[in-house]
Amino acid sequence: MSSLYGSPSTPDKIRKHIIELLVGNKESNIAPLNVTNIAKRLNLSRTTIYEYINEAKRLEEVTLDDNGSIKINTQLKEIEDWQKFSDDHPITKDPIIQSWISASRSMGHGGNGVSAMNAHIQGIQKVCNELKIQPIQLTIDFRTSEAYAQSYFDGLIEGTIKRQSKRVKSSAKGAFYQIRMAIRHLMQYNTRNPLTIPRGYNGVLSGRIIGHGNYADIQLTDDEIKQAEYYIIEKWGLDSDIYRMFMVGIESCARKEALFGMTLDYSVDIDADNEKTFFMTVIETKTSHIKEGKWDKFIQRSNTQKSIEMAKSKGYSKLWNDKEDVKYKAYNRLSEQLKEIYKHLDKTQHYFYEHAFHSLRHIGAHYWLRKTNYNYGFVAMIGGWNVIDELKKSYGEMPPAIMLKLAKSARKGLDEL
Repeated sequence: MSSLYGSPSTPDKIRKHIIELLVGNKESNIAPLNVTNIAKRLNLSRTTIYEYINEAKRLEEVTLDDNGSIKINTQLKEIEDWQKFSDDHPITKDPIIQSWISASRSMGHGGNGVSAMNAHIQGIQKVCNELKIQPIQLTIDFRTSEAYAQSYFDGLIEGTIKRQSKRVKSSAKGAFYQIRMAIRHLMQYNTRNPLTIPRGYNGVLSGRIIGHGNYADIQLTDDEIKQAEYYIIEKWGLDSDIYRMFMVGIESCARKEALFGMTLDYSVDIDADNEKTFFMTVIETKTSHIKEGKWDKFIQRSNTQKSIEMAKSKGYSKLWNDKEDVKYKAYNRLSEQLKEIYKHLDKTQHYFYEHAFHSLRHIGAHYWLRKTNYNYGFVAMIGGWNVIDELKKSYGEMPPAIMLKLAKSARKGLDEL
């Protein structure tokens, strides 16, 4: 049996829904879509869409114009003619929003309804302006509302939609909270077509928290780290904040706050082979109950050491230019540069862009595990993980190739037992 939106459906139902999307539906306020957008929405090929359309023509289920083309519902054209909501064109004049505000009064949302719902209204205005849609398009059906919400969240992650926040700990998820609540409220309490959230739903509108364990495979290979280093030096230079934060972030596995707070105080050890190691200390507030949160870090790469020495010679006290920048400005600038580096490396996982700095801790975990042949106990001490299980489960998933290599190593001599 065929399927529609992941549920079993008949060819007749699919064909009729395709025609509804093609010509528009006044009752449901669905604006006409072209064949390409219908194909994307239903996850079908354009060829398949045209086959259904031709079948609808054969069955005379559509009205044709003099040229033989299917007539489109022009009464819904205003949905496509988007106009930015602003002071000159306030969103509160939209009929959907007006009825939503009126309904909120009866639910006890303040004296006039508007002030109490101000955050929700602003959230819907942001969505409509960024995605160039009308409020009514968020009330068509649940899947459509979810698709728009996902588009907005993806924009926050990828940086195409800016986050208006000065907080260092700002994240796409945090910036999306107001938007999510606004869309949910409009969906559930609009008077035209109230929509309910399905029981057990765990998508973008649910606010479900995804744990680290789902991203234990986030890493860069040694070659990718080299590519990133070349890119940084070529574009920003060895003596750049982003070089120090990127390379020290990987070698230290420091959490974001610890990395920003790391001072340029260090001691130097030179071994018998004349190889130099910088010993640095960071404060990990998350593990303040262990050794007062102090963790030793080992910076071994010579280029990273040179960059640190350059910063110290200019009078910096941190890895970044704390003489001229305040912390949140440095964070915003460096976050954008990190995302640019990940894009240069063709990284597609959302985690790299949603948690640009914390990804360095994941990358560092795999970097040290590779160097130590997956010695989890040693790497846990280097990276400041309290327990080995956290490192294994949340950061340093062992690749199958390494498991096979270790298994083969253990295999030697078994037949002689």
